[in-house]
Order: sequence, then structure tokens, then C-alpha cells
Amino acid sequence: MRYFLDSSYLIDFTGKKHKRHNQVKQILDLLFKDGSNEFVINRLVYVEVLRGIKLIEVKNYRDTLEVLQSFQTFEINKQVYDEAITFSRFCRSNGFTLKGEGCAAIDFIHFIFSKHYDLNMLSSDIDMDKLETKYSEFTGSG
Repeated sequence: MRYFLDSSYLIDFTGKKHKRHNQVKQILDLLFKDGSNEFVINRLVYVEVLRGIKLIEVKNYRDTLEVLQSFQTFEINKQVYDEAITFSRFCRSNGFTLKGEGCAAIDFIHFIFSKHYDLNMLSSDIDMDKLETKYSEFTGSG
């Protein structure tokens, strides 16, 4: 299977102090053991995960960078951005919004990115489940 690792999931995985670290680590360990699985991120995930590491946390930064570099990196192309905008507008027009406006824009991009590349999304963000329901309405498949 092919998986898109959302920044929230990777932050939980790389941050040992995060409350979901152990749960996420167990899931990823199982998925990593299956050599047929592929793991994908995009450059936005790369930035989101690394920007949260303090400058004094040199070892954590290096370790996290190594983990991120082990994944395939796919580009967020114009088609992804355009569909994320359209899907976001559809949701807002139907009275559906996500948490903070800045985060919501990124959530829509990540969600549509996973759909565009036909990737199974792994995310710690509960909004992604809500987006799945709305996406079925958006595409007319629900």
C-alpha cells in the first residue's frame, strides 16, 4: 500500500513527548515491517515538521531530518492546489469549516494531495475524517 504521512502524524511519531507517540510508533513499525508499503510526504509536510523543532534540539532535528529524507517526496502541483481551493469553497458554501483558517488551508491541500496521488492518509488530525465525508458529497460518490 501507499501511504501519505500527514505532518500531524509525523510530529507525533518524531516527538517522543507527544501523547500519541507510542500509538503512532506502533502503527508505523508494523507498516514499515511490510516491505511492500510505500511512504510519501510533500515539501509542505517537510517544512511543517522541521519548523517546530527548536534550534537547540540539534540531535532531534538531525534524527527527524533523516526520517523525513527516507520517504518519497511528491510535488504539490497546480492541479492539487486548484482542487483544494474548489473543495474548500464547496465545504464553506455548505456551512462546513475546519479549525483555524491557516491550518484549514493546509488540511485541504494535504487531503486533496492524498486523493490526487491515490494515497492512504495517515493523520492524527480528526478533521481529516470529517473531510472524507464531505469529499464523498463533493465528488457525488456519497
